[in-house]
Amino acid sequence: MLDLTSDRVTKVAIHRKMAEAALKRGSSDDAASNLKEALTLAPEDSALFTELSALFESSEKWYDLIDLLSNEADRQRASGRGESTLTFRAATIWEEKLSSPEAAAELLEKLLAEEPENVAVLGKLSKIYETMGDQEKRRQTVEKAIPVVKEPKERAQLELLLAQLERDVGSDASAEASEAHFERAFELDPEGSSAPVALAGLMAFARARGDHAKEAALLQKMIMASAASVDERRRSALALLEQIRAGELIADEARALLERLAPHLAALGEDPDLLDARAEADFRAERFDEAMAIFQKRVVQLERDRRRRDVARVRQRLAAILERRGDLQGALAELTLAQQIDGAHPATLSSLARIHFGLSDWEKARKLYRQLLLGSLEPQAKADVYLHLGRIHERLGEPQKALGMYELGVEFDGAHLQLKAEITRLRGAK
Repeated sequence: MLDLTSDRVTKVAIHRKMAEAALKRGSSDDAASNLKEALTLAPEDSALFTELSALFESSEKWYDLIDLLSNEADRQRASGRGESTLTFRAATIWEEKLSSPEAAAELLEKLLAEEPENVAVLGKLSKIYETMGDQEKRRQTVEKAIPVVKEPKERAQLELLLAQLERDVGSDASAEASEAHFERAFELDPEGSSAPVALAGLMAFARARGDHAKEAALLQKMIMASAASVDERRRSALALLEQIRAGELIADEARALLERLAPHLAALGEDPDLLDARAEADFRAERFDEAMAIFQKRVVQLERDRRRRDVARVRQRLAAILERRGDLQGALAELTLAQQIDGAHPATLSSLARIHFGLSDWEKARKLYRQLLLGSLEPQAKADVYLHLGRIHERLGEPQKALGMYELGVEFDGAHLQLKAEITRLRGAK
């Protein structure tokens, strides 16, 4: 019948009808054959192209679909029309459906030669080179993309990718380049999704160099970054607070930093780990009012949870604050409560002994220092205890006993300057 029909439109219509009938019979091959004939007769018919490409896709005829896309791309190119989406789709099929990244890369490289500013092609090529393990080509592709991309957020993403590629090289020069790319990524997108990734990369470099000041500044930015997740901000807060607690920052800087971050830290909530870290950092930075408020809150929580040893630890901290303020009786009260929980804790005994010494309660101080000697102390700590015992005996008017204590102390720490000085002084007084 088709041979007798000269009208092109009629022939196309007949092929369509035959394709519909073939699909009803379940013959996708016959349907595809008729649609191909129709498309040959009417190559400009976009509906036919869409029907045939959908049929190839649903029946997973990937090679046929690639041929169809390539032919249509050639036709559009010949007519002076853009065809990048067709080539891009064909490349995607090579990569994702046929597991042939090399074929996909070949198509995209040709397309990129025609459209060097096509960001989608640059991004796709970069990922394909990653799959192929060709990191050098991947880096070159990303470097080409950066000056082309106009949107700062997209450029930041590319800078991040270059930073990661340079970091993976592992050389000193590549590490320096990686850090520079992280810096540029943050500058391009300080409030966006690139910021947390860039800050994390920069922090790793600062930490590796032991640059505590820079790491602290970066942690501060992470805590304040609106795009960072709550977990990222919380982890950064804990890391920064630990830096302060460990004395890695100058006290004045730490104090100013904590004051600036106070509302941001409060916004992270009051989970126990964060509260403890905040209190310890405040204590180290001599923000005693803030530290005391948190420690008092923690005592209530810990007593409620029956965590007695932790209660003792916090009471020791409260005592230390009160002692610094000159409230020895208040400190003594806190330490007495701590001792009731753990009577042999060295830090509690040492603090109690020191306060009784400060109150000139020589007998109680002496008993506490002697109790300390019964525990497991490092040699230098034992030498310190003997120094205090010697001074108590001197206060009691017993210089010979004092000398004996000093001499015992030197046996544990022969380089103890204070003990040596006291021995020389007492021997010289004879």
